[in-house]
Amino acid sequence: MVDRRFKIISGAVLALTCLSVGLHQRAEACSPVMECFGEEFLPRYQAPANFEGGYWIPTLEQLAPTITTLQEQFRLTRLDGEKEVDIPVSLEKFESDTYQTTYFWKPLEALEPGATYRVRGANFCEDPPEPGMEHVFKATEPAALPETLGRLRVDQRPDQPLEVDTTSGSCSWEIAADQALVALLPSDEVLPWWELLIFTTYVDGERWEYFRSIAGTGGPVGEGLSGRGRALIYAGCEEDNQGGGLSEGTHTVQMKAHLPGSEVEIWSESLEVDFSCDDVWPVYRENEDYISLHWKELVGSWLVVFVLGGGLAGVFMLIWMYVRKRRRSKERV
Repeated sequence: MVDRRFKIISGAVLALTCLSVGLHQRAEACSPVMECFGEEFLPRYQAPANFEGGYWIPTLEQLAPTITTLQEQFRLTRLDGEKEVDIPVSLEKFESDTYQTTYFWKPLEALEPGATYRVRGANFCEDPPEPGMEHVFKATEPAALPETLGRLRVDQRPDQPLEVDTTSGSCSWEIAADQALVALLPSDEVLPWWELLIFTTYVDGERWEYFRSIAGTGGPVGEGLSGRGRALIYAGCEEDNQGGGLSEGTHTVQMKAHLPGSEVEIWSESLEVDFSCDDVWPVYRENEDYISLHWKELVGSWLVVFVLGGGLAGVFMLIWMYVRKRRRSKERV
């Protein structure tokens, strides 16, 4: 009798353990983990020979090495001529509002117009650091610093459901939204500096950023998910504004561009964009999507407590009863 009861309760504990772990893992399906990010450089293809410097996002884990270590691994070389020539650079951390650690690198010698240069970093996720990505760009003719940025226009009005970030337990979800893809038409004086500019979008005077998921970044350095000089603006059409976004009505959009290593900050002309949810179709969701992931997490947590607490206590009680029965049997014998 005791043996059978022991097997039944042990099986129940095992089943509850599997169930609780499954629910717990599902509830924690989107726990952003700091991983080794891919390396990025600015400029990407070309820049005026009189540019002040560029940006470097090295391949890092959570903790960045010292500036000295980074500088030892960063190289700028000229490829033209009989052999590759090293160009001295300085490196300093750029205070960015993203979780990607960004550094500003500055050549300490004048670059030659028409020459080709290569920048190299290192993979600091390895110990010791291994050679990382290398990037080639061309120095073009010197250009005057830009004073005007250009004007904005609405490039597209997407009508499909919009994927946005959420903190409700999953990384993202789709919402109904009235959307506008705003694009910059750059002025002629901006074009030579296009690849170096760091763009920021403002709506009604407030900084605007669109994130597709809480587990990812907002896009490459200097631009958003929509591309360089482009921004996706939207008004959420979910009940109680659950998906975030702007309110319905008219909003004023502007872009600002900053040139690394300089005091140049130029603004685009403003653009007014109208948003309305009247013609936006709701997003169809299956019944399971309405189940709160917070509730699943709570249930999973309580099952873990039950298994590790009451369940294990029951197993130990059965073991004690089994041992006690064996002792009584021996005493009778």
